[in-house]
Amino acid sequence: VTLNDLQPERIPKFKSLLFEVLRCHPPFPFSMLQANDDIPFCSTTLENGTQIFNLYRYTMKNPHSPPKNVPLGPHGETPDVFCPRRYLTRDDDGRMIVSVPPRNSTSFLSFGHGSRVCPGMAFSDATVSLTVATLIKNFEMKLAPNHAPIGRSKLLADIPDIDIRIIFTPRDKKEVGEEK
Repeated sequence: VTLNDLQPERIPKFKSLLFEVLRCHPPFPFSMLQANDDIPFCSTTLENGTQIFNLYRYTMKNPHSPPKNVPLGPHGETPDVFCPRRYLTRDDDGRMIVSVPPRNSTSFLSFGHGSRVCPGMAFSDATVSLTVATLIKNFEMKLAPNHAPIGRSKLLADIPDIDIRIIFTPRDKKEVGEEK
């Protein structure tokens, strides 16, 4: 697997899944912002200088205030629903393509926004894509037998509520096209 293999146009379903995982389960749970002006908010005003705590888990999935630039799923799935096909569309020839969200969209809030966006965002995307694609190519993965159901913690970070036990079984060399 090379970085060239991981271009969005070559693997649209895979990239759409990764974008949705990043949107719904960001690697960092929150950001601290500061109001530069007075901001009207509901029935009050956040005054200039107010510290704002943005918890991504709720910002990215709020059905009452949908995040910007997050498309509905193919069957109208709203932002509060995990939908791996959310970023898939078809081009003029009917081929499936991934609609890459703008890098400043709320799809990538965990990397910052505006002038404070993380300079390592592209490197992170390439690293995660390469790692996951290599694992999928080389291993069959499944939960350990009799594994308990996996829930999510309701704490600050969005993490599983139990240890996850995964069995990695190497794929046959013929299956991955590496037989010599």
